[in-house]
Amino acid sequence: MHSDSSAVISTKRKISKIYRALVSGILEEDEVVIRQPIGLVRYPGVANGLYVACPSGKPALSKVKVLERNAQRNCMLVEVEIQSGRPHQIRIHLSFIGHTLIGDPLYVSGGQPNCFDPEFGNESFDHDGY
Repeated sequence: MHSDSSAVISTKRKISKIYRALVSGILEEDEVVIRQPIGLVRYPGVANGLYVACPSGKPALSKVKVLERNAQRNCMLVEVEIQSGRPHQIRIHLSFIGHTLIGDPLYVSGGQPNCFDPEFGNESFDHDGY
């Protein structure tokens, strides 16, 4: 039996994850790349903790492209392509740069949860991953 290695075709599929979001505020740039790690923090009332923007978190990359600006309503329609797919990545990254999702009650500017209690600080990040 003859084996021809050139007959074996290997294909690598890349899945693109692209989303649209309505966010508060107006970005000056048409495109922005957000490289902000996302980590898990203990949070009151949430048994498994909550994901937030933090330097000790896991790497996360989001590419944001402005599709439409509405200065009158102070909001934009954006397209977000995520590379890593961390939990709440789009919500966290957009709020991290000061453009929270319209109607999102959880994350505020800076990529932190609304009513974040500073007593939980950096020492409560789960370094074991998720």
